Amino acid sequence: MTLRLQTIDNNLKGRLALVTGSSGGIGSAVARAFAAQGCDVGLHYASSKEKADKLAQELSETYPSQLFVPVHADLSQRESTRALVSSLLSQDAVSSKHKAVSILVANAGLGRRIRDVAEIGEDDWDEMMEVNSRSQFVVTKACIAGMRQQGWGRVILVGSIASRGSGLNGCHYAASKGALTSMGQNLATLLAPEGVTVNIVSPAMIGSTGMIPPPISETWDKGCDLEELKKTDPGLAIAASIPVHRLGSPNEVCEAIIMLARNGYMTGQDILLSGVPAQGQEPREPDQHSEWLSSNLGSPLDQQSEDDEEPTGDAVRLKGHFTSSDLLNPSDALDLLAHVADMEPEGHAQTQDTEGDPENSTRMANISQGVCDYPPVTSGALTLSEASFLIEHYHDNFHIFFPIAYSAAFDGSRILELIEHEPYLITAILTVATKDDPSWSRAHNACARHMETQISKLIYTGSTTVGAVEALLILAEWAPQPLEENLMIGCGKEDQGSWMLVGVAIRLAYLQNLEQTGLVQRVEGAPDHLSRKRIAWAACYMSDRQVSIRLGKGFWSRGPGPSVNLRAADFPYLQTQKLGNDNLALLFQAHLEITQLFSNAHDILYSSSSHREQLYIGGEYDDFSSVLRRWKLSWGGLSFIPRVKASLMLSYDFLRLYINAFAFQANLNRIVRRSKKRPSGPLFSELAAAPDARFIYESIDAANSILCTLNSFIDPTEAFKYMPLKFYLYVIYAAVFLFKAIFAGAIKPSEARGVRRAIYETISRLQKTSNNQQGLGQRYARSLRLLWLKMLGKSRSRNPEVEGRSDSLALTSHGALQSQAESSEGHMNSDPFNSFSWKDLHSLGEFISNDGTSLFNDNFIISPEQDSVQGAEGPEHFSGNFYPGSLGEIDIIF
Repeated sequence: MTLRLQTIDNNLKGRLALVTGSSGGIGSAVARAFAAQGCDVGLHYASSKEKADKLAQELSETYPSQLFVPVHADLSQRESTRALVSSLLSQDAVSSKHKAVSILVANAGLGRRIRDVAEIGEDDWDEMMEVNSRSQFVVTKACIAGMRQQGWGRVILVGSIASRGSGLNGCHYAASKGALTSMGQNLATLLAPEGVTVNIVSPAMIGSTGMIPPPISETWDKGCDLEELKKTDPGLAIAASIPVHRLGSPNEVCEAIIMLARNGYMTGQDILLSGVPAQGQEPREPDQHSEWLSSNLGSPLDQQSEDDEEPTGDAVRLKGHFTSSDLLNPSDALDLLAHVADMEPEGHAQTQDTEGDPENSTRMANISQGVCDYPPVTSGALTLSEASFLIEHYHDNFHIFFPIAYSAAFDGSRILELIEHEPYLITAILTVATKDDPSWSRAHNACARHMETQISKLIYTGSTTVGAVEALLILAEWAPQPLEENLMIGCGKEDQGSWMLVGVAIRLAYLQNLEQTGLVQRVEGAPDHLSRKRIAWAACYMSDRQVSIRLGKGFWSRGPGPSVNLRAADFPYLQTQKLGNDNLALLFQAHLEITQLFSNAHDILYSSSSHREQLYIGGEYDDFSSVLRRWKLSWGGLSFIPRVKASLMLSYDFLRLYINAFAFQANLNRIVRRSKKRPSGPLFSELAAAPDARFIYESIDAANSILCTLNSFIDPTEAFKYMPLKFYLYVIYAAVFLFKAIFAGAIKPSEARGVRRAIYETISRLQKTSNNQQGLGQRYARSLRLLWLKMLGKSRSRNPEVEGRSDSLALTSHGALQSQAESSEGHMNSDPFNSFSWKDLHSLGEFISNDGTSLFNDNFIISPEQDSVQGAEGPEHFSGNFYPGSLGEIDIIF
């Protein structure tokens, strides 16, 4: 057999490390150290899931591109022990990157202070050997199989000075650690030729592990009686008995472990980490050290395990931050300095916090005493019980349409705690829950004013809480009307406010590095906080795309990474929230995918005016019908509750309208160019013969479907009133589109009557969504009716001789068009084509208001019961092509 020299490979970056007993003490320090080396880390725990999750959260925030996966196993149970390694490697996030554990730190262990052999029972012996020896053998064996296969591995066993006969514990503990040490030395010889090293680190007198009480004092008198000192300060007494006069730290243990992991030439070594010289003698009294340590310390702690308290780990975290941070700009340098400042000595930091933030101390004291200093409550506008009710009301009615609020915020029994820890999110929820309801007007005003104050602080100082991002996005989705405004009609002003709120939310998200959550792969069993951040960033993306497309503005947020396809499984805590037979995670994915389709359509069809003009002329716009059909097949069959499914269909039909309405404008532009060469007849006199007629028919069908969905499937008082702003606007866009389509003659007179009836029903339903005359539905219902009245007036004024005739003037001659072209500029500014686009609600509001004092004023209120001006079908003569301009001289805005 021919052998080959091994290459030198001590690189740890990108390798998978498994640290057993990582939830506290030495284990958590080791996990942090390997994270700083660029490793993915499996964080084993036996019972302290909360600690393991907290550690994973901390490391994920510091090293967002690495994996930190908690994995459970009770090492006292053999089946659980056998499943540990396979359970780690089978997780999706791990299996996609790793085939084996490359580094094992066998740190988990059990220690009981039973010194006298007479007190050690057989069960004690069996338990100690099971956890400290047998389980370590099983886990090590499972890891070695993969290490051998890849030809690289590091095994570091955490032993103890007890294996050499010393220590605080009895012979059963010493035997278990001795067995572990012997096993490691034997394996080292066997595995060395295969690229796998095995070493042992044997620590002694390590603090912050739970075995030794922390010293109360830092000084003692030379020559003092340590027996007396241990009665008052046992931790100091132990430290004083050690020649270096202090306890060891978990960080010093993990530095030795990292050294062994980075040195492939060292194997079979047992490194003793002790503050005692090699001969093991204290200069003061040779026998005092071992005898005194053998006595009872009087500490309530009698067990050492993987669940010890976590050390601060400041040195490791700081080192990790230095090695992983890129200093590319002044902000990076300031961030590094901020991390150093955060790692000040604990006592100093505490004193500084107490002195510098008395308001925070007062708030914490108030919470502990059940006192609330929340302005909407202290002003008397809201009680805590009412706040709990409103939060539940929001959860039951609003949350399902935009499920980004963290689920813990809906625990009404913890209202005081929620107000303290999630002030932005709770205030946003209360502001939305009280809008458009006169009975809650006082509470709404108080919450809205407090929210304005909080937003001002966010703009000036930023925030490190995900709740602030969630709050701004929720406000943007429902866009409560500013308190000082008293609008009578809807004119798209809400979208401007939403756009600003989304912009601030995105800035805050970037400050918190939330965009990194969209660049990493799915982690099986990831903690809720990571899922929360990913949801918040995905919501930033969706809100930004949607409101920017509605306003025709540029995008602010970064989309999902090209290698990341966010699915329902990426939002685990949404998966636990049921919605009919399906869950909120599926709904969130459906909205995310349709938003991506919106974005793609916008980039292709509406990216720039010059590109758009080329598409108009050539008719070479893309056919999105296949992707639309695929989305509907994927999501149309899910068993959501009816109101949620209806909201999905509104989004789908509006996307159909947004895409296919492009053909309308393209046809009109081509008509303008043709009219320069020959007289023009009706705009759509030969619609069926148009090369892109199917797009035009599809856009009309999409607009009709939006109104039909609202009128037939959505109760205005039980469902639609709770939907976000965008769904109101989808309905308004569809109605305005149909108005203009009727006016252009693209809809036949016989079909126009049905459209008019649908629009009147839509107006009625919008009015029923709120009892407040300033409510969103009321304002836009008023806008649609005023648009109808004004367009009705235009058609009558242009065709006075045919009042009452049905279809005789559905076609307008070129001569009539030429005569109208001589009208004044002011007249043209009030034309329903060139005054506003179907997507421009601001111009729509100006069109309605322009010279419209006879149509409405502040007292113009339409009751839900009021019938149409001309009956349910409207005036019959309003059904043809009444465009008055000279097509050869101007462009048409549809």
